[in-house]
Parts: sequence; structure tokens; C-alpha cells
Amino acid sequence: MEPNANTEPAPPPVPSSPDYAFERDRATHRRDAMRIQRPEAHANTQWGLALSGGGIRSATFSLGAMQGMEKTFAPVPSTSSTTTAPVATSMLRQFDYLSTVSGGGYIGGFFSSLFVPGRLDRPAPPVQSGGAAVASAALSDKQVADQAYRVFTEEPPTRLRSETTYDPQRPGLAALAWLRENGRYLIPSGAGDLAYAVAVHIRNWCGAHYVLGTVCFGLFAFLAMLRSLAAHAGLPGVGETGFLAVFAEHERDAIVGVLLTVDMPLDLNSIWWSPWWWLLLPTIALWILPAGLAFWLTHPDESDDAVGGARTWSIAATVCVGIGILMLSLAYFIDRQHPFWQPIAYLLAAEGLLATFGPVWYVLTAAFNETVTRRRVVLTRRLSTGMICAALIGAVALIDTIAQTLYVQGANIWQSLSPAIVAAVLIWFARQLSSMGSERKAPPWLAKIPLRKLAAIAGTILALLVAVMWAQAMLWIAWNGLWPDPDAFASRDAHLPYLLIVLLAVGLNLVITLAAGRFPGFLNLSTLQGIYTARITRAYLGASNSLRFLAGQEHLRSVTEPAPGDLMEIADLYRNAYAPMHIINTCMNLTSDPTEQLVQSDRKGKPLAVIPGGLAYDKETFPMPQPDARTETGAALTVGEWIGVSGAAFTTGLGRGTSLSYSLLLGLANVRLGRWWGSQIRASSLKVRDTGLRAAFKTQIYLIDELLARFHGTRRAWQYLSDGGHFENTAAYELLRPERKIKLIVICDCGADPKYEFGDLANLTRLARIDFGIELEVDGAVTNDVNLGSVFGKTTDFFRGKDGVLPSHDKCAVLVNVYHDARLSNIEVGERRKDPDARIIILKPRLLTSSAADLCEYRATHPAFPQEPTADQFFDEAQWESYRRLGMEVAMRVFPGRDSSPAYRAAFFEKILA
Repeated sequence: MEPNANTEPAPPPVPSSPDYAFERDRATHRRDAMRIQRPEAHANTQWGLALSGGGIRSATFSLGAMQGMEKTFAPVPSTSSTTTAPVATSMLRQFDYLSTVSGGGYIGGFFSSLFVPGRLDRPAPPVQSGGAAVASAALSDKQVADQAYRVFTEEPPTRLRSETTYDPQRPGLAALAWLRENGRYLIPSGAGDLAYAVAVHIRNWCGAHYVLGTVCFGLFAFLAMLRSLAAHAGLPGVGETGFLAVFAEHERDAIVGVLLTVDMPLDLNSIWWSPWWWLLLPTIALWILPAGLAFWLTHPDESDDAVGGARTWSIAATVCVGIGILMLSLAYFIDRQHPFWQPIAYLLAAEGLLATFGPVWYVLTAAFNETVTRRRVVLTRRLSTGMICAALIGAVALIDTIAQTLYVQGANIWQSLSPAIVAAVLIWFARQLSSMGSERKAPPWLAKIPLRKLAAIAGTILALLVAVMWAQAMLWIAWNGLWPDPDAFASRDAHLPYLLIVLLAVGLNLVITLAAGRFPGFLNLSTLQGIYTARITRAYLGASNSLRFLAGQEHLRSVTEPAPGDLMEIADLYRNAYAPMHIINTCMNLTSDPTEQLVQSDRKGKPLAVIPGGLAYDKETFPMPQPDARTETGAALTVGEWIGVSGAAFTTGLGRGTSLSYSLLLGLANVRLGRWWGSQIRASSLKVRDTGLRAAFKTQIYLIDELLARFHGTRRAWQYLSDGGHFENTAAYELLRPERKIKLIVICDCGADPKYEFGDLANLTRLARIDFGIELEVDGAVTNDVNLGSVFGKTTDFFRGKDGVLPSHDKCAVLVNVYHDARLSNIEVGERRKDPDARIIILKPRLLTSSAADLCEYRATHPAFPQEPTADQFFDEAQWESYRRLGMEVAMRVFPGRDSSPAYRAAFFEKILA
């Protein structure tokens, strides 16, 4: 119990569902209990800190910035009623909210974990005193909070040595040393960890393709079964001369299937054509062409208005049917009486069928649709559906043709495995493309390469090769690894062994497919999310786990080893009422929803955030779902898992960056970091439930959805979550909600921005205007202030010149005014600028002229610093220290501290915090 529990009110309990009123009350209680004073204009409002995406670059810079903010102060003016002198509180302690996304979540998770009682300050074992065991006193929640802030005063962070342990006098000693030690958190020990990561990737890749293979193999086994049954039944064209024929006895590889006989100028004797090409003919003749013709037969009824009813039958339809019957009759007559003109008879018959079936399609459509407009829309949709079916039939026939041809030409197994070799090369290309294309602003040389087109081509080829491999596997089983024997179809008895093998393959594959479909946890276990989350959890949440620093626990001083206490539940984030309320931002991918055209076409995702009491989804809040321990997709996520999802940058669902080409390519290469999860949002109102094939084959269907970029959001039982930066990368989106009444937001803007174009700020501005009716406007007046103008600039002050050189000044921050009613912006007010409702201070990573010598040297040898690629997640000692130190220098330059001039402190208070 708190020592002053009798004088201080108890903090409001965390509700079972989100409540913005609770958040405001808790923030007020925290400020009152910790004696945090604010300027008068901010007395009853909240402050928020946003740590943006940017991988370990953002995490390390933000760590330094938070250290700098703990060394600086938010000045409060003296008032005659309360104090006689200004009160200075560290800037870091002022924040009521902490909002993180992607890489910012790494260090944000570490910060929040410091507030968990008994975690960093693990009570020592009882000691003997006068014959009785005396246990060390545990810290109160307020003392734990004070210790959490004191962690950031450890400057500079030292190395982690064997004798380093938790020291209550220097609580940041071991914790920050652990962070420094694990800059290479993904592969901390070099070759050994690289081999481990490669093993995980290969295992998961094989597993993913096994599950996909059950579908591909099952499809071609089913097709083989149909062909075999047709041959066994003695159908014309599939018998003893129709299935296989030997073209040249002296050439073993000159085998050709003659189910499709075409007279072409090229020598195609070595191609074994698939019989499924024939299905294109009825599809085109009975579906595509009649549906297209029926469109032209729709005419409005003259007695109705323009949008009213339509004729069920028309003169044009009558004429069309008459012409069709006439052509069919004429074709029959020519075929019977003049065999020499048979080609003309066939042509007349085809046109006659088209002319007859067109009106049939029109009548069937008109029977269920009343208006002309509706009929034309339906017929156009049916035409497009028919074209899609024809394309799918063509794809299956092409795959079958390639597989059969490779099989009969393969003198050895290596030639038949050639698709696998090419696929391996494309997978390597996909992994390179995922890291290069992940940067929102690619290097100049990369911008000249049409990556999206290359991805589309590579993804299509890779999908084709994967399907060909499984089709060949079916042929190897069906023919027992031997050359196809035309005599196998000479009679039903001779064909019987082939038929039995195919039927057995279909049955066994169905059993295996059903078994795999009932294990949906595979969806997440087969990704890279597991190892990624585990390393983040141990590298950042493990830094506050004092068990790793106890004597005798040296084996736990490796990020590759799990330790008790690393994992945290979501409830732990909000257990200490003196901690800032942590918001973890993710993106729920959405590419298929007829009610959300803007989201489906442009954003391709919605924000999903973890907040006190549950979840914030778009503009609504929901309680955290009840966990379902029966499957990985329904289990409750730990803090580390939420942070891992928030940082899932390289995956098949990329929010507004999602495309079929990238999803197909990255999915088949198993470059998947996202997570399927059952949020249960709107599950009851939408009656979301997997039924039919989706229920029987959950694993396969959801995996195929992921590869084809088909994300249905809350309209399916499970949702695909990925990097919150795929929606909004500054992490300030949730802090702008008017219900939270946040007066000041500080953003560590560490997204990839080598040209300093402030693309993330532009995206935040658009989202705030469209979703909240809030206008964000860069404050240009502050740049003219004699004291603040050397620190704060407009976004244009940061742009690189045409020569690529940054401007020579030390501006490292941007001030943004927030207007809660976009209609009352200064443009419409006219004569008088409206006072802003809130303000945003953006800290921008930028080397200063006053920066330490080691930072200047690092920049000289690494020109991209401090905007090195996000794909670089392996920071060495110099790189880690350079970003951390730069973050601290920028924060200490922006926020007033002991070294700031009195004029700057006064101006900061009067013009920014007023």
C-alpha cells in the first residue's frame, strides 16, 4: 500500500472495456499524485509522446531522445496563489500517454515494462536478522515509477559485463547496458545465430509449401482421376489411340499427347498437350460470347421512364433467334449434302449457337432483374466472371501441359526438378525485393527500376513453377516414376492399375488436406513472426527483467535464451497507475469489403490499437476478446507479440502498399511477418462464422487469401494484422482523438525520410482531416522568433537541394498547430488566426554542428546517417551509439534545460506551451 494512501485517492480501476473518460481521470490522478505541474493553459489537458516506426533506427534514436527529455524541463511560471518560484519537472515525466508503432514500439515496450512492480526491482531473497528471516521491502507503485524515469539518467550506457547486476542506486546501469549489447538482436552471435535463423526459415518455408501443395496436388490428382475415369469408360478420344502416341520409336523423348491436335507450322512433337485446353471451347461458346451478345439485346420499354422497367423480350432477340435457327439448319444441310464445304458448315454452326444462346442468356437475366440498368450490370458481371473462369482454365491447362512435357522429356530427375531450381532463384530475389521495396523512398537507382512490374512477373512465374512441381509430383506417383506407356490405355483391364493409383492418391490427399485444414495455428507458426517476436521480447522487454542480471544466472545473458519474466501480459501495461498509458498501433489489412470502397481501394487497411481496457478499431472501441487457447489464432497476445505485430513491416499485407504481385511473391518466398488473429470485433453483429469449405479447409483457404492479398477485415473470423506504419507511421493518430483532450504531442519522427520530405507528417495530416475533421498546420511564425527560430523550422527548411546536399543550419524540430475543427482554419477565419487547440512538436533526426566528434566521423564514413535504410536491423556498436547520442542531442536542443539560455526557456514557454 502507498505510504500516503490515506491522503491520496485510489487510482481509477482499469475498466473491462475502453473508456476515454477513464483515461482522462487516470491521467489527472497520475499528475496529482506525482505532483506534476503544468502551465495554466495545459492544467486540465493531457500530453502525449509518440515514437514512430523505423525499425531499430527509431528505437535507438528514441531511446536517446527520452534520455534527453529526462534531462530537460517543462517550466511552469510562478503564481501568487500556489508557488513563489517556478517548478521544473523533467519533460519525460510530463507525458500521460505513450503511443508507439513499429520500431518505436521496441523502446516503448521497454519503457512501459519498467513500471511493472517487482520486475526491475526484483525483491532480494530474505536475509537472517537476529535469527529471523527478514524479506526486503518491495517498492511501491510510485517508487517503481520514479525508478523507471531514473533509468534514463544513466549516461552514457555502459557495457554489459559479467559482474553487472541490478543496482537500486543506478537502476539504468544493467538495463541500458543490455540494450547496447543487443543492437544485433536478430543475429547477436554471428554465424551460429544466422544458421539458426536460416533453419527456421527453411523449415517454415517447407511447411508453407507443403500446405499449399496439398491443394495443388489435390487439384491435379482430381483432374487425373477425371481423365482416368473417362478413359476407363471408353469415351471417344481418350482410348487406346487418343491418350498417348509414340511419334518416333528411336527417340524416347518424342512423346506427344494428341488429345488436342492442332496444325501449326512449328514442330511441337515434343509437347504433351493437356486435354483441359478443350474446356476453353464450351466456356467461350456457351458463356463468354452469349453473355456479351445478350448485353446488346437489352432495350427499355417505351412505355416506361428511363430508369423504369424493360422489355422481357424484344424484336432484336426474336431476329437473333431466327438467324440462329437458320444458321444451324443451313449448317446441318451443308454437312449432310456437301461434305466438301464442312469448314463452312462448322462456322455456320458456331454462329448459330451464339445467336441462339445469346437470347437465352438475356431471358434468364431478365427473369430476375427488372430494369435495363440492372440487367446490363448483371450481364457485364457474368461476362467478366466467364473471362476469369476461362483464364483459370487456361492456367490449369498450361500448368498441366508444362508438367507433362517436362515429365516425358526428363531423362533424369534433375531435369524434372528444374522448376524447383528456378523457384529457389526467384525466392532469393523476393527476399531482396522485400528489403529494397520496403523503403517508402527508394534510392535514385532503385527508383528507375519498375519494382512493381518485376514483382508481378516474378510472382506469376514463381506461382507457375510451384504449381508445375506439384503437378509433376502427381505424374510421378500416377506413372510410378516410369515413362508413360500408351499401351496402358489399350484396354480397361490394362488401364486399371493406373486408375487405382490415381484414386488412392486422391483419397490420401483428401485426408491429409482435411487434417492440415484443422490446424489453423500453422498460419502463424509457419511465418517469421515467431523468431522476430522472440528476439524483440528478449532484447527489449528482457532489458527490464532483473532475473537476467542476478548472480548465478549468467546463462541468461544471451538474447537467444528465453528467461522467466520476459513475457508480459497486456494487463501489465496498465497495472501501475503512475505509468503513461501505452497505446500500441497496428494495421488490420482490408482489401475486400464492398461497404468500404475508399479503404478497400486506397488505404487497404484500418488502424487497430491496443488501449486501456481493450482495442480501438477505426472510430470504435471494443473490449479485448476472450482468448481461445485451442488455436494460435485465437490465443491472447503478449506485449511482446503485440509489439512484434506492430513492427511486421515485411509481409504479404502492407496496408496501402498491398498489391497482388508483392503478396504472391513474398508469400511464396515465405517472407511473412504478419499475424492472423481473431479480434472478435463485430463478430456477433455480422454473424461472422467460417462455414462450408472455409470451415473444412481453414488453414489452406486463409493462407491462399494471404498470398492473393484478399483480406476481408472483420467480415471473416480471423483478421490479418501487420505493421501499424502501413496505416500511419508517426504513432500520433490515436493521440489526436478529441476525446482524449491532448494539448501537446511530441513525435520522434524516425521513419525512412532520406530527402526530408516529411511524408509521414503529410499522411498524418490527410488522415486527421478526413477521419477526425482536424486540421494540422505547420507553424511558420515560430521560425521567425529570434530565440526559437534556430531550432524550429518549416518542413521546406529541411529539404535537400537539387545537388542532394542538406541545408546548413541546426534546425531539428517542427512545430505544428492543431485545429480541432478544420472548418475554422486560418484560411477561413481570414483576419484573425484562430488560436490552436493543441500543438505537435516533431523531433527530426539530423546531425547538428555541435554534435560530438564521433557522430561527425560516423556521418563522414556513413553518408546516409541518420537516415540509413530501415531494412538494416543489425546495428554495430558505433551505429547504435551514434543514433542514441544524436537522439539525446536533438531532444536537449529542443527542450529547455539547465544549459539553455533564459531567453530560450522563456520563449519556449510563452510561444509553445502557452
